[in-house]
Amino acid sequence: MDYNINFPHLHIYLQHVIKSISIGSFGIAMYGIIIACGMLAGLGVACYVAKKSGQNPDTYFDLALVAIICSVIGARIYYVVFRWDLYIDSTEYSPQMLGDRRKNILCGIQVGFVQG
Repeated sequence: MDYNINFPHLHIYLQHVIKSISIGSFGIAMYGIIIACGMLAGLGVACYVAKKSGQNPDTYFDLALVAIICSVIGARIYYVVFRWDLYIDSTEYSPQMLGDRRKNILCGIQVGFVQG
């Protein structure tokens, strides 16, 4: 399904933007791919500047790994806090307890990109 994204004050109009891509039986949202690319670009710039200034780029890889893991945990806590109605009366397992499967897969892919 195609969507349009409009930024009228910037005179930017994107047409026929896809919502997600499917790999096998699950889909990966485009916003997740864009976030992962942004994280990789930021890490690349940080490592480039570290090399130029005589620092160890591995320090930035380690920091990025910790930051991404903390971000995933923080995002899950945020989701549970603001969707507490899904958890308050639940005594058995339900798919909502883990959130949307695509979000969990997306987080795993992001961590995999940084580790790779």
